Amino acid sequence: MEVKGMREALGEEEVRALIARYGIPSPEGGVARSEEEAVAMARRVGYPVALKALTQGLRGCRRNGCLLLDIGSEDGVREGYRKVLEAAEVASTGAHSGGVLVQRMVPQGREVRVGFIRGEFGLAVTLGLSGLFTDVLGDTAYKTAPVSRDGVLEMVEGLKNGEILLEGGCDLEALAGVVDALSRLGLERPEILGLEIDPLFLYPEGALALRVRLTPAPGV
Repeated sequence: MEVKGMREALGEEEVRALIARYGIPSPEGGVARSEEEAVAMARRVGYPVALKALTQGLRGCRRNGCLLLDIGSEDGVREGYRKVLEAAEVASTGAHSGGVLVQRMVPQGREVRVGFIRGEFGLAVTLGLSGLFTDVLGDTAYKTAPVSRDGVLEMVEGLKNGEILLEGGCDLEALAGVVDALSRLGLERPEILGLEIDPLFLYPEGALALRVRLTPAPGV
């Protein structure tokens, strides 16, 4: 996949395809660029679905009306498609692609954020709890890539509230697999400055990447 010229939010579809090549799963779905495409996509993946306007440089999509959840009908998809695009026009600090991500709703999992950032001392892999824990604690562990399974456990144990993952019935093998994949991706793709999955849903079995952001290296 060519990263050159990719922008952070506008390239979300491409970024999901990229992480899929490294074995990181995300909810079934795709990008629609018309109401008819959105309806067809919802039929294909199955109801209920989530709709998200693909915007550049905008966080808090649900708060800004650019993300709608639990849509269970064709009429709801049509109305929701228009609503998220209208919200994106108002709320976005940059351009938006005119596309809407349509995804099958998945069960709530334990929210984790994982990623990597490239710096002068190499590639640092990051791990922390997401959701409310991000806002309240800002708790993040770092390790230089590559990171082994034991290294992932050390990162979890190094979090102030790591016991939430250790004792919460979370699939730490799946988490280790995602971190390993991100390590390999970052080491193999120097044109990428950073990539973050927030949240990654962890389940008793498996994991799913819900939101993904990529930052290209300067000049890319």
